[in-house]
Amino acid sequence: MPAGGVWYASDFNNDTYLTPPIAFGAQHNGTNDVFVSGATDLTGSTLNRINPFAIVVDAVAPAQPALSLISSNSSSATYGWSSYSAPADLNGFRVYLSTSSFTSVTGLTAIARLAADVRNYTFGGLALDTQYYIAVLAVDQAGNDAAPVVANALRLPSSVPPVITARVAVTGAQSALVSWNFDPSGLLGFAGFKLYFEPADFSTVAALTRKLIFPWMPGPPRWTIWIGPRHIISRWWVITPAAASILM
Repeated sequence: MPAGGVWYASDFNNDTYLTPPIAFGAQHNGTNDVFVSGATDLTGSTLNRINPFAIVVDAVAPAQPALSLISSNSSSATYGWSSYSAPADLNGFRVYLSTSSFTSVTGLTAIARLAADVRNYTFGGLALDTQYYIAVLAVDQAGNDAAPVVANALRLPSSVPPVITARVAVTGAQSALVSWNFDPSGLLGFAGFKLYFEPADFSTVAALTRKLIFPWMPGPPRWTIWIGPRHIISRWWVITPAAASILM
């Protein structure tokens, strides 16, 4: 009989014993039989050992899914766990996102709760060049989840676009047509183009002031630009969105 309990009366004085709280842990997982014996009634008869009931304990948390990146763009990333082997008592998943690494979800609020048959999730509203940490935890019917937590690092880095080769065609005494082909697919954070022209040749735009700035539009860009008569069209046109000083 565990110490610290309380005797009280149901029909007679001290005929019922209330045990103190009993803590269950992983070592008690499964079915735990409760046995009672030795009780003596008013006539002196002693109770033989009986098994009045059993307690089923679920104290083992399901394994944490291993996440794999499926796809991403400039503001979201989709992760999946298609190979996750679900336990029989799986209730669902909780999704967590933080800008700080974590090994426990204590104090964190789940950003989503998913059904047991879901195997992917899209983290949206993300900013480029920002460090995030994510975790998806499996939760069983008893509410157990993994501890400690393994958080995955998530970062969407801005892409440095490649150098553009522009075509320049003189269209008049004071004008030229500039065109180029460019496919921005796969470039995170791409916003458009900057155009520079100078009366002398140059190999960097670090100290230059852009002359034009325009956003990305589908199809080959074609712009007619007026140039002063002293400019030599075929030599001093340079169009490139590469490097931090160029990229919008």
